[in-house]
Amino acid sequence: MPTAYRRVGNYAVFVFDAPGAEAANQLIDQVKYQQVVQWLGQNPFAYEQATREFTETTLGVLVSVSANLGFSAGRLSGGWRTLWRAVVPFPAGPAAVPGSLC
Repeated sequence: MPTAYRRVGNYAVFVFDAPGAEAANQLIDQVKYQQVVQWLGQNPFAYEQATREFTETTLGVLVSVSANLGFSAGRLSGGWRTLWRAVVPFPAGPAAVPGSLC
């Protein structure tokens, strides 16, 4: 029968024949679980990872360029509209004519 049991990371730690619960817990505290994943050769997912990173980067660039072009086009069209109003006066329309019902 184990004196103490605890899970440490992915390990199930059992202590047998410890003189007491305090000594068993001290032993368990010495167990360290360090999660390191590495391939023992070439990464089989290298192409998929590179494709995903390229796609995310390209989409980010396209979205920011599109947003900047839209903003610039809006500023240019607004500027031209203001300039056009200053140069070419608009007719007053029917609402400015006395006696009209509009």
